[in-house]
Amino acid sequence: MHRTLLATTAALAALAATAATATTADAAPTQISFAGRLADADGPVDGTIALGFRLFRGGSVVWQETHAAVAATDGLVFAALGSVDPTGNPLDADVLEGDALALEILVDGQVLAPRLDFLAVPYAIRAQVADLATSADTLGELTPGDVALADHDHAGVYLPVGGALSCPGTRKVTGIVPATGNVLCDNDLSTTYTAGAGLALAGTTFSIAAGAVTGAMLAAGSVDSSRIVDGAVATADLASAAVTAAKLAANAVTGAALADGVVTSAKLAAGAVTAAALAAASVTTAKLADGAVTAAKLADNAVTAAKLADNAVDSAAIVNGAVTSADLAGAEVALYRVTTAACTQDIGTLTISDTCQTGPCSPGFFDSCAGTCNQTSSQSCPNDQIGKLLATSN
Repeated sequence: MHRTLLATTAALAALAATAATATTADAAPTQISFAGRLADADGPVDGTIALGFRLFRGGSVVWQETHAAVAATDGLVFAALGSVDPTGNPLDADVLEGDALALEILVDGQVLAPRLDFLAVPYAIRAQVADLATSADTLGELTPGDVALADHDHAGVYLPVGGALSCPGTRKVTGIVPATGNVLCDNDLSTTYTAGAGLALAGTTFSIAAGAVTGAMLAAGSVDSSRIVDGAVATADLASAAVTAAKLAANAVTGAALADGVVTSAKLAAGAVTAAALAAASVTTAKLADGAVTAAKLADNAVTAAKLADNAVDSAAIVNGAVTSADLAGAEVALYRVTTAACTQDIGTLTISDTCQTGPCSPGFFDSCAGTCNQTSSQSCPNDQIGKLLATSN
C-alpha cells in the first residue's frame, strides 16, 4: 500500500534536563523531536505503527533506531529521535559532526522516499559560536581557576625536578622534598598481602613454601629426567608394576640388584629364564618345585647319569616299553617276568641268553613264538622275542 508522510524535525529545549548527555541546566538536549502526518490511499492513518529512522552520510548509514509502537491519530505521529537507547545508541555530536546528513524514514518496515535533508535548528546554530566560550562558566569540566593566561609567570610556582623520582622495591611515593624535587618514599602500608596456595609470605616477599608444590600444580609432561636429581627416585616413589621391561636397559638388573627370594615364579614370563640367564650351579634342587621340571624343559641329552642320584629313577618314571634289551647291562636282572607275543611267565633270574616257553592255547596245541596257535608242543622262544619287562609278583 502506498503511503506518504509529511514530516518536520525540530530540536526543542522544553525538557533539556532529561537529555542523555546534558551536563548543565541550560545545555542543548541530545534528542530531536519528530512530527509527521501519515496518509495512504484511504486517507489519514489511525492505529499503532512502527517508525524507523536512518541517518545517511553519503551512501553510508551512521545512525539508526526503531520506535516499535507509535500511535497514529488522524495521521499524526510523534517521536523523539535518540530516545530508544540514549546510552548505547546516542544521537550525539559524534553522529552529527562532518558532512551533511539525510534522514530516511521507514513505516512498518516500508522505506518512504525521498530522504529528508537534516538541517540546522536553533540550538545547532548557536553551537557554532560555542568555541569562543565568551561567557561560559566551565570549559568541559574545567573552571576558570583551573586555567591560566598564556603570559602568566611560572616563577616560584613549580618545584624543581630532582634526581630521585621513584622508590625502590615495594616502597611507595609519599611526598616531594620542595628544595630538591626528590620524592619521599615509605613502606606500602595500605596494601594487604596474602599468600596463596603453595606460597609463603615474609613481610612483602613471597616464596614457595617447603613441600608446597603438589602433583596437581604440575603441568602434564613438565617433569622430565633433567629435572630429577640422580638417585632421587627411591623404591617408595615407584608405583606397583611401574618398572616394566621396556624401562630397563639391557643387562641392567644383575644378581646383586635382586634381594634373596624376590623373584618368584609369578614374576617370570613364560620362557623368560633361558640357560644363558642362569649362573653356573645357580639352580639347585631346593629351587625347583616338585614336578616343575618337565620333559619339555630339558634339552636333548641334558640329563646325564652324573645328574641322577642313586635310586632316583623308579618304574613310575619309565615309560612302558622304553627299556630294551640293549639298555640292559650283561649282569642278571633278578625276579622279573618276561613276555612276548606268545608267552608270559615268571622265570626267576633272567640273563640275556635265556628263553621262554610258550603255553597251550587249545587242546593239543601250543602257541608259536609269533603267537599263532598251531604248534603241537611248547616252543622255546629266543631272547630277541622278549617285548618288555614287568615287575614280578613275588
